Amino acid sequence: MVLNILTAYRAYWCLMLISLSHSLCLPGQQKTVEWVGSSLKYGLPGIALGSALFHPSEDKPVLYFASSFASTALLTYGLKYTVSKDRPDSSGTDAFPSGHSAMAFQGAVYLYKRYGYKAGLPALALAGFVGWSRVYAQKHDWYDVGAGAVIGAASSLVFTRRWKKTSGEVGLQALPNRGVGIHFTMEF
Repeated sequence: MVLNILTAYRAYWCLMLISLSHSLCLPGQQKTVEWVGSSLKYGLPGIALGSALFHPSEDKPVLYFASSFASTALLTYGLKYTVSKDRPDSSGTDAFPSGHSAMAFQGAVYLYKRYGYKAGLPALALAGFVGWSRVYAQKHDWYDVGAGAVIGAASSLVFTRRWKKTSGEVGLQALPNRGVGIHFTMEF
């Protein structure tokens, strides 16, 4: 079985786009839009972390992801509790910067820088939706979202290295005498 991370990305993007189209086509679906945006806040960094953990690589993708994620979280939440800006819907004083946008753009730019435009452009489009959903739900102003996006993107740009393409294969193989073996190959 060939490991193909892009196939997993494509399936995730299709599911998210179906969710987005459903939430945008029904009137009065503010909570659905907000839910999809919040799901992507976790989904985009989750896919980036999954790619770091399970994608064959010579370098240190988990270190790149962890450094990017930690710097995004520390800067974003440090500013949230230092700046103390009211949310547009008056639900709190932690509006600046948008944590949803920061985390979504951190994951999206990680995917873009690490794997190129095929993984990165759909991720960036979904990260943009996250920012829009936060303004639509009246949780943030555009400059809250923009600041979060800049923090997340900058963290990934600083800490992430481009993946050097290798091809690999993992599979099961029947052995004589009813045995089963696992084989792994990689080309450099």
